[in-house]
Amino acid sequence: MSNPDQLISVLTIVAVFLIILIFTLIGVWFFIVAKQKKNDGEKSEKNEATPSPNATYNLQSIMDFMEFEKVEDNMIIQKKGKYLMVLECQGINYDLMSEMEMASVEQGFIEFLNTLKTELFEDEVYVFTPKGKILVLPRDATPIDFAYSIHEEIGNHMVGCKINSKMMPIITKLQSGDIVEIMTSDSQKGPSRDWLKFIKTTKAKSKIQSWFKKEQRSENIEKGKDLIDKEIKRIGISHDELFKQDYINAALDRYKFKNLEDMYASVGFGAISQVKIISRMLEEYRKSHKEENIEQKIEELTSKRKTVKPSSTGVVVKGIDNCLVKLSKCCNPVPGDNIIGYITKGRGVSVHRKDCVNVNELLKQVSGEFEDKFKSRNLEEVMSLPEKNVYINADSRYMYRIIENLFSNISKYALENSRVYIDIIKKSNEVYIEMKNISKEKLNISAEELMQRFVRGDKSRTTERSGLGISIAQNLTEIQKGVFNLKLDGDLFRVELIFNIL
Repeated sequence: MSNPDQLISVLTIVAVFLIILIFTLIGVWFFIVAKQKKNDGEKSEKNEATPSPNATYNLQSIMDFMEFEKVEDNMIIQKKGKYLMVLECQGINYDLMSEMEMASVEQGFIEFLNTLKTELFEDEVYVFTPKGKILVLPRDATPIDFAYSIHEEIGNHMVGCKINSKMMPIITKLQSGDIVEIMTSDSQKGPSRDWLKFIKTTKAKSKIQSWFKKEQRSENIEKGKDLIDKEIKRIGISHDELFKQDYINAALDRYKFKNLEDMYASVGFGAISQVKIISRMLEEYRKSHKEENIEQKIEELTSKRKTVKPSSTGVVVKGIDNCLVKLSKCCNPVPGDNIIGYITKGRGVSVHRKDCVNVNELLKQVSGEFEDKFKSRNLEEVMSLPEKNVYINADSRYMYRIIENLFSNISKYALENSRVYIDIIKKSNEVYIEMKNISKEKLNISAEELMQRFVRGDKSRTTERSGLGISIAQNLTEIQKGVFNLKLDGDLFRVELIFNIL
């Protein structure tokens, strides 16, 4: 019996030893695996570390910057499986090269990678925070875009910036490798509307617009009310009649406004036009009065307005009731002709063919539209017109756009508290339309340069570009076989239009 007992004891000892050995081996294996993972993590962290942005990248920085996992003799493999690029080149045996040859090969490879980086990311720029974090922005992005990409509050309180440790304008176009530092101040109330002209990212635009929408809500509400009231007066209907709760709710539901103030604020801010709001309310108004004669109803609501004898010409002017309509004798439009009407004081609507332009009336009409803008800058308009109307052979739509653009340019860039001269001069079979004003800024540019699109009179200014309107006016004039002359004499701005008389 003793021998079996001894055998069992030995076997028990052996089994225990084997179990201990197995667990020891498992522990050692886990230790080795954990150490390997740690080393791999440190290596990965090193590879993903932000390189110092220099004008010229070394081999390792370029690999890190472009997320190259490894570079072999004939291939480049980018991380995350984005792409695999195979180069057509022979294998390189560095053991057989001199130090000079190895340096030459490496330099060539660095130059190749720099070129590759430019080609791959030509629509993006990679810029750095002072702490080395990389931000990807669209090409031509500015420090403003950079600030809002970090945080909304940084953008709203931005007062300046440093690019590569140098103070630079906040509208500077960023380049790959730039280190950008944003300076903020608690005293800064918020962004400027002018920033919207320079920024490139949607995020920055939306944040700036959101700020103005929120901070200037009261102002926008009052502005929206005024715009809507003017639109109601324009269509000739009573405010009380149109502004009923059912009609208001229809507009609120259509455009997802919570209340009337939100609607006013959106109109004032420019997010939606007052025309769309009133149009939706008119839809509901017409539905509720579908059994009535709408035209008669509007006439009753506006009965206090001065009316004149209706026209018997057969010409119907939409949006105007009981208005005198007169066919012009200069072009004698007949049924089938393309026509256009001019509203005149005391004489109703004067109807002309579209290819017949009454220059006198056209200038008066545009002048009336810009009357408030001229008064706001204290511009005195001195207009000299012939006693008899002058008609030219041109397209009335084009002529209106030409005159409107020139008046708009004057209202923005003429010297305040000065005179604006507008003359019509008849010479033989031609008519000369002249506009003259003194520029508020020094005209340090030629007339040819100014007529180019997107060019400003003062190259240092950052205001709205004026060259586009002048360029359009010039092109429309030449399309109609007219002559467009722009003359600059010191601060004197003079435009001359020449057309054939009809």
